[in-house]
Amino acid sequence: TLLAYGSSSGRVERISLDGTVQSVSGVGNNNFAVARLGPGPLIAVIEQESNLRILDLATNNILVTVPVDGIVQHLVGGDVRGNGLSQAVCFVNKAVLPGQTVEQQARYLLIVDQQSSVSIALNSPAFATEPDEGFVTAPILADLDGDGRKEILVVSSKGRLYGFNGQGVLLDGFPMGLGLPAPAVMYGPLVGDVNGDGHPEILNIDVKGDLWSYSPAGGKRAEMLFRAGDITAKSPSFFHKRSGASTTLGFVSVDGQGQIAAFDLSVPYSSLWPMFRYDPAGTAFASAVTPSPKPITSEFFPRSRVYNWPNPVSTSSTQIRYFTSEDAEISVKVFDLAGEKITELNARSTGGVDGEVRWDVSGVQSGVYLARVEATGNGRSEVAIIKIAVVK
Repeated sequence: TLLAYGSSSGRVERISLDGTVQSVSGVGNNNFAVARLGPGPLIAVIEQESNLRILDLATNNILVTVPVDGIVQHLVGGDVRGNGLSQAVCFVNKAVLPGQTVEQQARYLLIVDQQSSVSIALNSPAFATEPDEGFVTAPILADLDGDGRKEILVVSSKGRLYGFNGQGVLLDGFPMGLGLPAPAVMYGPLVGDVNGDGHPEILNIDVKGDLWSYSPAGGKRAEMLFRAGDITAKSPSFFHKRSGASTTLGFVSVDGQGQIAAFDLSVPYSSLWPMFRYDPAGTAFASAVTPSPKPITSEFFPRSRVYNWPNPVSTSSTQIRYFTSEDAEISVKVFDLAGEKITELNARSTGGVDGEVRWDVSGVQSGVYLARVEATGNGRSEVAIIKIAVVK
């Protein structure tokens, strides 16, 4: 079945190979994006500035309806929470209202499945974005650490690469700048093991036609690999390059003059390489299967993964990060150096992924504070102490 949308009627239509056309019931006329959710009959549909709906094509039943307050450029699907379900993932940019500046434009990450929905605000100063930085490129879902959960990767309008887990928490090492000054980026990243070392790299092409690579496992700055062409006009893709019995990875892009540039990266092509619309079939669905997934750590509450950012804190808030290997309750108590408790924060930790809680320091004086972070779950409790410097 081919799913088509954006026709003159604005409806989503099913087109069979025998030419039969049937409108999908239950969705409005102003549909802007469609994505497959899993190997079954579920799809997600965005009704622009209205709703995100999850539909079962086998029964034509609407399973979920979530309001969408803003503009969605791209929609993809995959398991980013590790709960066996496939989530619809998109970035929402709210239109600038009369009297507002672009710095006041709201934006958020929306993650929806049949059981729940999460909306994570991505506005500064509570987040790491700059005031006029938005997310308009296609997000890519890829398992960067091999734990069976997909991470969410997207490039901002400032040319910075962002990575999030399924809770909307920034991954370690992100955001990553793609060169200085940051070049404008038009399309989402590509992900795969380019150099054959067993760890995925994240590739992106900027509007100048330069191909950039970043290795999260290496922890280094992004590097420019080569000039793929002139001004980039279309999303780049990977492909199989077959030569005799061997199959290597090919890279192709199209510039603003209509010139196609194709390269042999001379590394084995062994699996799908997530890209725009996810794969060569354009399903926009990232498979939830990861061969032999491995947990990040078996330690219940590793102290090395408890910290805050930014630190020192020069903005109005800071994010206190934590990690537990299983679901747990988090209690954060912040004290000044005299031992007086300043605030107490509580949160819920999802096992196996980083989580964080925001501390608003707008009413706090400059100085050094101690945060006692306690994780409690499954009959045990562990504590970590971190120092937080507030500078105003």
